[in-house]
Amino acid sequence: MGLFDRTTDGSGAGRGEGEPHARIGPHATPRVLVVAADASRRAGLDKALQQDHLRCELTDSAASAISLLARCQKSKKPAQEIYAAAVIDAEACTPATLKLVRELGARQIAAVILCPSVTFDEAVAVMRAGAADIVSADIKPRELSRRVRAACKASPTAPPRVLAKPIPKGEASLPGQQASAEQKAVALRVDFKKLISAELDVEALLRHALEFVLARLGPTNAAVFLPGSTGEYQLGAYVNYSCPKETAEVMLDHLANIAAPRLEKTIGVLELHDASAIQGAIGEGVEWVRGQRAMAFACRQENETLAVFMIFRDQAQPFPAQTPETLAMIRDEFALQLAKVIRIHHRHLPRDKWGRVGDGLDAADEDDLAA
Repeated sequence: MGLFDRTTDGSGAGRGEGEPHARIGPHATPRVLVVAADASRRAGLDKALQQDHLRCELTDSAASAISLLARCQKSKKPAQEIYAAAVIDAEACTPATLKLVRELGARQIAAVILCPSVTFDEAVAVMRAGAADIVSADIKPRELSRRVRAACKASPTAPPRVLAKPIPKGEASLPGQQASAEQKAVALRVDFKKLISAELDVEALLRHALEFVLARLGPTNAAVFLPGSTGEYQLGAYVNYSCPKETAEVMLDHLANIAAPRLEKTIGVLELHDASAIQGAIGEGVEWVRGQRAMAFACRQENETLAVFMIFRDQAQPFPAQTPETLAMIRDEFALQLAKVIRIHHRHLPRDKWGRVGDGLDAADEDDLAA
């Protein structure tokens, strides 16, 4: 059944229309702002989202939606506590649509755009404006609900909630110190999201991620491997900090061909403290592991590996204590953004024709961030 099954009366009336102050609490059903000029499409969207227990508030234009957002301020309740997301049904990515997306982003509300026909440049423009996702106008109801819920969770503008954890009796750290550590972790995640959320170019996204790693961990060797449609991995970007240039190419080829396939199912962040642990994780046949420590992780979305990261440096230079937590955060946020990039670049093709993000990389064009 399609999204706009003609079972409504076509009036466009729907629950919540024109009622911006029905607030949602922490355990309430999420409320979604639906923006669609056509009454039957508003009704169709309302029905589709309600089937997944999402409450809708309906409005007929970007201007009306912005007016509703302004009224939220008068209610002295943050807009993101009233609306979990917004679904914008747009005939085209007009200036009015882009303005609404920016208004939603400023209020930390995830925006999902439905558009019947959009060029690649228009898709990039609306994503750069802050949209969480852009999908076909004839998307199926179940898929629409899934994308809306995913946008709420992954929206780069939405700040993570800080949940205070009870401190066991006898623990040395004070409650204030514990809160400070959690706040720093939240701030780090927000910083990384801001850095990558508008980036829709794969090479630039890789560069930003590695630069972020270097800024937090200090000088280190690092490599990111991307899977191709044939299952083979290719080098996406790397930092050569301490490896001799004459052996670096051979080492990176080995990591792409042998290590990345063995690490693609990795759960969590692997901490490999010595040569024996490194060889156990990625295989034999490499001299560079002597005297090295390493960490590795796989970026996954919907049970598919999108990238494999590996960092390593001399054992005499331990990684900071919070490195596993930092890398786990980078893994999660990078995977979400890379999945978004893949969707945008392949949105005109059937999913089985998407290939993989590593397809077509030319070794001569790979980034080397070494000084």
